[in-house]
Amino acid sequence: MSPERMRSISNLVRIAIVWLVVVIVLVACGSGDDSTFPAPATGDDAGGGTSSGGFNNETPDSGATGINLNCKPLTCADQKIECGPAGDGCGGLIAECGKCGAGLRCGGPGALSKCVSPSIGTACTPKTCAQVNVTCGLAGDGCGGTLTCGSCLPGQQCGATGKPSQCVTATPTGPDGGACVAKTCADYLLENKDCGPQSDNCGNTINCGACVDPEFCGGGGPSKCAVSGGGACVLKTCADYPGKCGPQPNGCSALTADCTPFLPGGGCPSPTICGGGGVASVCGGGFLPGPGGGACVPRTVCAVDECGKVADGCGGVLDCGLTCSAGKICGGAGVANKCGVPNCVKLLACPAGSNCGSISDNCGGTINCGGPCVAPAICGGGGTPNKCGGGVVTGPGGGACVPLTMAVACPVNSCGPVADGCGGVVTCGNCVSPAVCGGGGIASRCGGGNQCTPKTQAAASGTMNCGYAPDGCGGSYT
Repeated sequence: MSPERMRSISNLVRIAIVWLVVVIVLVACGSGDDSTFPAPATGDDAGGGTSSGGFNNETPDSGATGINLNCKPLTCADQKIECGPAGDGCGGLIAECGKCGAGLRCGGPGALSKCVSPSIGTACTPKTCAQVNVTCGLAGDGCGGTLTCGSCLPGQQCGATGKPSQCVTATPTGPDGGACVAKTCADYLLENKDCGPQSDNCGNTINCGACVDPEFCGGGGPSKCAVSGGGACVLKTCADYPGKCGPQPNGCSALTADCTPFLPGGGCPSPTICGGGGVASVCGGGFLPGPGGGACVPRTVCAVDECGKVADGCGGVLDCGLTCSAGKICGGAGVANKCGVPNCVKLLACPAGSNCGSISDNCGGTINCGGPCVAPAICGGGGTPNKCGGGVVTGPGGGACVPLTMAVACPVNSCGPVADGCGGVVTCGNCVSPAVCGGGGIASRCGGGNQCTPKTQAAASGTMNCGYAPDGCGGSYT
């Protein structure tokens, strides 16, 4: 055979070998015609973003370099990959299968390429209030969280020396500013207040008496008995009723003496009589015939809201009683013998800074200022009336609760919140990754490790010999 023919055969063999290699590669990287897949998502790497953990189903660009157009790519869902990049089985790359939500990360022990909590695999089990021996206030759960363990009953406080975070009896004594000295009605009388309930300035009330009708509490000013308008009731006399006969209203729910003797001549001229002409409290009529004659007809019916004793117009008295409708008293609006609303200006609120007990509203009622005080404070104990203050705790523990400092509550390697013994917490800080709070099995101590360990390239690739493979922790191999 000639050398030229030998070279021609050799070239044909080389071309056949090249085509055989191309066919083998295409077969290795391809997939069946019945395969179906979605495509890459975009986003950040493990732990960021806001994905719900679902799969991205977009299809890679069929025009991308190196992608077999006869191969149907795998989706993230087909490969059960929730986050990070993945290969599509056709030599292409799904850049991101999803972003993990807040507080999650991509991959963890036994959960490769899954969105998981950073605490997965740490063996930290949150503790209860009972397990950490806390009955009140706040405490740490040993894994970086906070517990709310309830409150104490009135007369108790949370924590004391030797009894941290326990409810103990708190008896207030020796308030700062001196013991609260209760005020008496005699003290209020010096302030020109003589009726109604008053504050004793130590959280209680005292009753300083009622007024005598027609006076009412507040009529003469704050907590002062008087008729409406202030001051004592001024009695009227017959001099205030010139030309009138018979008894007249005295302005204080009673009557004057018979005013007939005070008329000119010392009485009604004969034969007239008081009211005899048909006009009340005016002399007239009599038994003589003529205009104005006839007997006097006395009043027998009281007018609406009329009260007290009034003249009957014929020298007698008509008693209308002292009972008025709700909110009214006889003469209350300043009109004699008429029911009216008392003219008293009530206090509507306690003075600024008051937070316990009650005070008078200056019109016979009271205003509640709040309370009770939280032990060891007592109402008025700090020297300010109706304000919580002062107090020194006695009973279990022997004194006020002193919270733990960070130096005491947080030894080396501590983390998260821990109870301060008085109902609050001390925050001991954070752990350095990969350690987590409580991860080593000891509550509120940094330990353990829950880092995601990437697969090796060999483990990630398996039988693949082209394209991309995820490492299970948000990365990929080529």
